[in-house]
Amino acid sequence: AKVLPSKIYLSPTCDAFQPDDEVQDVTHAIIDSVLRLTPSVDVSFLTKGLIRADTFAILKRYPTRVYAQIGLNSADSELLRRMEPAGAPAEARLDQIR
Repeated sequence: AKVLPSKIYLSPTCDAFQPDDEVQDVTHAIIDSVLRLTPSVDVSFLTKGLIRADTFAILKRYPTRVYAQIGLNSADSELLRRMEPAGAPAEARLDQIR
């Protein structure tokens, strides 16, 4: 019998929620498949990106199986743009946390 991991971790080295449709499509498909098809495997990630609404809806359906971390180095929008030009704005990250 195949042994499944208890959790998959989407690496922060290459943010799974980059502002790129192809990356977000792949991320969405992975999260949807894991949560829907493997009830014993949870999903964990760290992002500084913006999670699309369709993916966020999936995450909300499985609150006990999702371990989400939203990185925020500063609430200063100008500083944040210089430090993380591809990251989501501070207010958008805070909204995702709420």
